[in-house]
Amino acid sequence: MKGWYFRLTSLIKKDSKGLTLLELLIALSIAGLIVAATTTTISQLFSLGSRNENYMVAVRQVQNAGYLISRDGVMAQKITVANTESGFPLTLSWGEWGGSQTITVTYTLIDSILSRQEVANGKTTTAQIARHIVSAQVEFPKGEKLLTVTITAQVKTASETRTYQIKPRPID
Repeated sequence: MKGWYFRLTSLIKKDSKGLTLLELLIALSIAGLIVAATTTTISQLFSLGSRNENYMVAVRQVQNAGYLISRDGVMAQKITVANTESGFPLTLSWGEWGGSQTITVTYTLIDSILSRQEVANGKTTTAQIARHIVSAQVEFPKGEKLLTVTITAQVKTASETRTYQIKPRPID
């Protein structure tokens, strides 16, 4: 134990009074580089996290809309697409298997919010199913049996577009 301490103290000159200006500048430069690199790394991590979060919000909004429209579209026996550029409002209707009631679901897109209104058994329920929808397109050409819905959501600079093709059930 005495050996390493003696070697360390022998490297320091007895008449040394401090650091030279050059040694101090080199130490400050190295410390500055370390701080700059650390700051840049942390800044990039926060930026990347924010971009990923925005993208995931956009994906989730498109998935919510696509899931519900697909679910209702598969059940639909009657599909009414509005004569507008986007095709909204989209109305889907079907009768229950026993034929006791008719369910009508209407999707509307107003100010980037996609809403779903269901009328069943005289009761109306409305819910917002997706936000940040910047464009949506519904196509149901006459004579075809395939409903095509394309939805785009955008959150800040992150966006997601998906196309859903839905085959409605046949009319009994």
